[in-house]
Amino acid sequence: MDSSRHFESAIADKFQDRYKLLKGLALDIHWELFQNKNCPDTLFDPNPSTENSSRRRANASRPKEDPLVKRSGYVEEIVKNLMDVMEDMKQIAKGCLGKEKSTQSNRIIKIKGLDELANLEELYLSHNGIQQIEGPENNHKLTILDVTSNQLTRLANIGHLQHLEGLWASGNQLDSFENIEAECAPLSQLRTVYFEFNPLQRAQPANYRRKLILALPQITQIDATMCRADPSSLHH
Repeated sequence: MDSSRHFESAIADKFQDRYKLLKGLALDIHWELFQNKNCPDTLFDPNPSTENSSRRRANASRPKEDPLVKRSGYVEEIVKNLMDVMEDMKQIAKGCLGKEKSTQSNRIIKIKGLDELANLEELYLSHNGIQQIEGPENNHKLTILDVTSNQLTRLANIGHLQHLEGLWASGNQLDSFENIEAECAPLSQLRTVYFEFNPLQRAQPANYRRKLILALPQITQIDATMCRADPSSLHH
């Protein structure tokens, strides 16, 4: 199957509704900028459709004085809606056709937009301001999760990621070995963890590695140093 047919088969269904929304928003912008001398109060619809847009235009009969001045934020809001939809479509395309998402050093404080990225395998979110892990409920294929240098105080919402092999969480505010064990012990494929430069490592530098080894018997590497042989290799 050639690339264009693959693209069509992968995302056409997901794009259909969003295309209609984009078209409606584009029509609203055109109406506001070029044909809005009779702009009614109810012209704007945050979730327009072609049918609704046509009906509004057909019913636009009351003249307004300087509508662009009177409704100064009107066009701006339509454009914002348009940009939101376009970003949504871009993320869906990445999720359907791509396996990696990198949003590093972007001052992000909240993880969002992962719902449609079902094929995501690697997620890089280092050097942001994220305070909690949320959103990967549908990302069961994740093998790498990088949340280095954020503001995490605990791990959460990763216990279902059964394909996760690497968790990079250095430079956060993690201080509980019990929390790490609760979230990571069920991850049978987990091999590499980075927890250095967290309070739990700084407070107990001598016991830090020993505690992780005992809590997570499946891991083979802690930070940049190997800690044991890969348990899966022992069965061969």
